[in-house]
Amino acid sequence: MAGPLTVADLSKVLAIEEPTLLSLEVRARPFGRGRATFRLAERTEGGAVATEVVLDEVPIGAAAPAAPLLDPFTRRRNDSSLENLERYLGSVEALADRS
Repeated sequence: MAGPLTVADLSKVLAIEEPTLLSLEVRARPFGRGRATFRLAERTEGGAVATEVVLDEVPIGAAAPAAPLLDPFTRRRNDSSLENLERYLGSVEALADRS
């Protein structure tokens, strides 16, 4: 979802390299297809171990030539998605700490 717009989509796994990589083919009808690759890496921050998530998404197929036009929207959506993931994981961690 980007703002008030909701898009019916479908994802297919292209590659998995446990525990550091997940690559998906994503479809956002009627806009086209893309490849979304999530890379995870452990980082140490102030003595605590954290997981860095990097998301790279590019249009593929017929949508590929539109990449320069789509980049600002894709970047905004990806930033929002990663912020939502961080917020969710923080809430899960907080619940686990209470147990």
